[in-house]
Amino acid sequence: MTSGLGDSRKNAFWLAVAAAFLVDLASKEFVFSSSRDTLFSAFGGLLEITRTVNTGAVFGIGQDMNALFTFLTATFLVVAVPYLLEIFLPRFSSLAAWIIAGTGCGGVLGNYLDRLAYGHVRDFILVWRWPVFNLADSFIVLSFAVLIALFWFGESRTPQGGAA
Repeated sequence: MTSGLGDSRKNAFWLAVAAAFLVDLASKEFVFSSSRDTLFSAFGGLLEITRTVNTGAVFGIGQDMNALFTFLTATFLVVAVPYLLEIFLPRFSSLAAWIIAGTGCGGVLGNYLDRLAYGHVRDFILVWRWPVFNLADSFIVLSFAVLIALFWFGESRTPQGGAA
């Protein structure tokens, strides 16, 4: 039986998933509904909001392999999310870890929807010479990095059941 604390943590996780997913979706819809390819440029082109698509994975690896990445993403959602909820996240004492993980999963879901609906991921943020990315990518990378840091460098952990 899940404790009240476990329920609130799972609720926070799912709210973070929904929030990240909706923010990602809204940002893509805003940028891609424009008739212009580049909506914004600042600092001499160091930062641009520009429309592009990616049929590969992070940094454009594996171009034209959308079917494979769609399958891998679906597998992640079916296998890794239950693992996160039932095994990995209960080790963390802070609610923040659950919210951070939910934000990353919301990003995964946002890019997954793009792959299903469009056959590619819609990217639009260009920072200098870095590959173009989107908010979902940011949510995924930052949440993964923060969770690893919390896990390895000091997040207070409790036993699996959540009791101190």
